[in-house]
Amino acid sequence: MKINIVAKPGWILERLAREIIDRVPDVTLNAGALLPGERGADPFADVNYYLPAKDLRKYPVDGHAIGFYTHGENAFDLIPRFDACVAMNRTMARALEARGAAHVTIIRPGTDAPPRPVVFGVIGRVYNDGRKGEALVAAAVADGFRFVACGFRGRRARAMKRHQWPCPMPYTIAERDAFYAAIDYLVVTSTEEGGPMPVLEAIARGVPVIAPNVGWCWEFPVLRYAIGYYAAPPHVGALEPPPLRQVLEQLTAPPSWQHWGEAHARLFAELSRKVA
Repeated sequence: MKINIVAKPGWILERLAREIIDRVPDVTLNAGALLPGERGADPFADVNYYLPAKDLRKYPVDGHAIGFYTHGENAFDLIPRFDACVAMNRTMARALEARGAAHVTIIRPGTDAPPRPVVFGVIGRVYNDGRKGEALVAAAVADGFRFVACGFRGRRARAMKRHQWPCPMPYTIAERDAFYAAIDYLVVTSTEEGGPMPVLEAIARGVPVIAPNVGWCWEFPVLRYAIGYYAAPPHVGALEPPPLRQVLEQLTAPPSWQHWGEAHARLFAELSRKVA
């Protein structure tokens, strides 16, 4: 199936188009343009893909089409003319579906930066009631995320040996400065807190914090997640906080251009069966 992308030259949308072309066969850019450096839909393509969707008004052709929606409502009236709609985020995807779009796919553009090792830190003591969220840390470690703890040793630690953080604990409370210097993010996993104090300590040292809505956490600029949930909670709304795993994944492996291309290849393959 031949796909032609309609995108403005010299702008970020052209970059999005070329990242697809580099990874998916039989894809062209502005093949129907009358002059070099202009946009144009190709009347001979099986599908024209409009980046952005509103360009269908300027460059209409008969046949199948895909619309790429970024923000705003200025192209919602074109939804019935698209065989598929691509959204950049869940908010737009839900808006498209609410307006009758039958085939909506979320595909996020990528980044050139390669994934890097990320160290997440937890601090304090673990009790026997589970409220410190050690089960969330255990699940994250099992998934391969790197966690280190700062806690207690000696008599206090021996008395708590059944209630330790399920990750290496190379730092003591007296070594907090070294702990904060060694981590990329402090993670609050508690389900109940008055503070906690480490949020203030981390912010004072320039360490970003990942936290649920416990204590005063959301009164400070933190990365939010759904309290008590490592995996997805039921009935997650577009504006509700994600589970902890999703936050950790996005921080360790942000969307790549490879993912962008592969997701479009799947979309085009699905559409080829539909329009055949």
